[in-house]
Amino acid sequence: MNWWLSSLSGLSLELFLGVTLVFGFFAQGPTLAQPTWEPPHSEEHGKLDAARLKRLPDSAFAFLEVRKEPMTDAAHVRSAIARFAQVKGVTDAERDVAFANIEKAAQYFGVKMKETDWRQLGRRSHPRNTAQGAR
Repeated sequence: MNWWLSSLSGLSLELFLGVTLVFGFFAQGPTLAQPTWEPPHSEEHGKLDAARLKRLPDSAFAFLEVRKEPMTDAAHVRSAIARFAQVKGVTDAERDVAFANIEKAAQYFGVKMKETDWRQLGRRSHPRNTAQGAR
């Protein structure tokens, strides 16, 4: 018998599964991440120029570590959903938090989401563009 298996003999199955979920061994399920997004001030809605974007707090972004995808209104939440898969240089843990942020912002602004996990975003199939190679 393996040492790790014998060490589990005292743990119940529920505890074992709970611990493994916390440590991410079964990371395919819904996110357990806590959102960091906070509703913006009323003057932060609408078009965001570079100066307004720079003034936003980190908590206004889906990806707060890299300050990507600001969510100051419903249109920006929809944009964050559409562009989620395009954000590069972030870990799966950061994507977990970003998705939790999007869910929280979507609920706040009344944006309906059918996705329940970030792995469902950006996987829509697109018809192949046959005109691209033909000239």
